[in-house]
Amino acid sequence: MKKMNLVLGALLVSGMVFAGGRANEQEIALAAQETETEDTGIRAEAPQESSAQTEGMTGAQTDSADPEKALEEQMKTIALEDAGVKEEEATGIRVKKDRDDGRTVYEVTVYVDAEEYSYEIDADTGDILESDYEVDKDYDREPDNPDYLTREEVTEIVLEKVEGATEMDVRVTYEVDDGHEKYEGSIFYDQTEYEFEVNAQNGDIIEWSEEKFD
Repeated sequence: MKKMNLVLGALLVSGMVFAGGRANEQEIALAAQETETEDTGIRAEAPQESSAQTEGMTGAQTDSADPEKALEEQMKTIALEDAGVKEEEATGIRVKKDRDDGRTVYEVTVYVDAEEYSYEIDADTGDILESDYEVDKDYDREPDNPDYLTREEVTEIVLEKVEGATEMDVRVTYEVDDGHEKYEGSIFYDQTEYEFEVNAQNGDIIEWSEEKFD
């Protein structure tokens, strides 16, 4: 169509010149401008089609959203609102699906440093069935020896064993057991809980176990 418009424009200009040379430069320029405008109008339709295709893709992505993840996010929001904690203030959040008395529930734990907010929430209604609040007084304890590992260093060690997990999924505390200094804790990620003990002196993993929750 573009080629045809250009040809018609050229013939129009040629005809004007041939018909006695009466067409002046202004008329020739006007004819060329009209031809170019028609062609531009045709090309302007393409973005509209592209926009429709984009809307279709967006709809497909929405339809393929994971409903299980969406429900987990709802349970997390309920717990955060009740605790009065913003998500960016939390140092850890765990959302675990479980069964209790024949119904599906979510156990949600929100950590803010030493503080721990625990909830059991009905998956169907969003009602909070149980809640608890604790403060771990020993949370900030670390080895007196400056050469021993810090909590942050131990966190990096254990996260290397669970691909995809982040610091928000880890809970670590320092312990002294029969004179042995160690860090113990857990990682909860993708409905799987990993429990561990790590030598505070050299970073060796003393114990490691995992449990999958359906």
